Amino acid sequence: MRIIITSPSSEANHNVSGMSAVVNFITRENTSCKYTHFALGKRDRMVRGLLWLVGILVAYAKWLYVMIVDQRAMIHFNLAFDRRGLMRDLPLILVARLLRRRMIVHMHGGEFMAGEGMPSWLKALVGLTLTGCHIIVLSQREQTILRRYVKTAKLFVLPNCVKVNEADCFDRSYAKDGPLTVLFLGRIALSKGIDVIYRAMVALGKMPGNIRFVMAGAGPDERVYVDKFRELLGPRFEYRGIVDGIAKTELLKECDVFLLPSLFEGMPMALLETMALGLVPIVTNVGSIASVVTDGKNGILLHTQSPEQVVDALSMLMADKAYLQVLSQHARQYILANCRPDAYFERLNALYEYD
Repeated sequence: MRIIITSPSSEANHNVSGMSAVVNFITRENTSCKYTHFALGKRDRMVRGLLWLVGILVAYAKWLYVMIVDQRAMIHFNLAFDRRGLMRDLPLILVARLLRRRMIVHMHGGEFMAGEGMPSWLKALVGLTLTGCHIIVLSQREQTILRRYVKTAKLFVLPNCVKVNEADCFDRSYAKDGPLTVLFLGRIALSKGIDVIYRAMVALGKMPGNIRFVMAGAGPDERVYVDKFRELLGPRFEYRGIVDGIAKTELLKECDVFLLPSLFEGMPMALLETMALGLVPIVTNVGSIASVVTDGKNGILLHTQSPEQVVDALSMLMADKAYLQVLSQHARQYILANCRPDAYFERLNALYEYD
């Protein structure tokens, strides 16, 4: 089956994006389908200005052309449920629907999934465009939230998955001495809680304990916070930049904790990848995260973007290595049992075949 699939740039050095990570995984691993990538959205370092606006208009023209010329391909449209994503992408979905194209819309979290109020005009546009659509959501929680906006859409819960080949054969050592190694992996932005982490590290520096912080990824606040962490932590801080493939796997193996105090999320691929290799997640209870992380069983859920809660969680794990080991083992077991690609692609390919 031929599929036209949308997302920001598929190159990791252009976009550090959860949506791009999911799309790259699907197009690489789902070999039963032939995918054509259609890029939507700006690159990370692109400034919103005239060139950005021209790029959007060019993408709209290309989209209309593809919708008219290539009428046999299925459309897999990936959409963030936030103001910018909806404003940019709903017109494209509406065009495809008016041209009677077969399409699956794949939701990836966003501010409105986190309870932010949606303006009435945007609610009307969402209802007009998505009514009757086939829509993939990441959890029952997202299904319930989306149903408020689109009552007659056909909603299917399909949580993200990850490759588990490396995790299957990895034997994590819990007897190592030395600092607790904490990892931030993803888009370096205030919305991902990078300042929350900084303020937590400031507080931890005044307390007994041994901690090392590793940051990997890129984003709009990268330069500011790389400098701030270096000044604060010195040799106990390391910035790895964008990592992928073997370099990412080796990085995950050397870390103990995955820290992501985000303002909003879908179901981060980084969360699943790190848990698969036994990192203990300390994450905010937003989006679909609570469908994966059970507080006190396979990770720690933060109720708010709170430096104090981050400090408490890290202090507890530094003081109780036995508890760290239990959470780590349960995190890994959950992913190996529930997030394997074979079941995911069987379900996704069945959705592509809808009448």
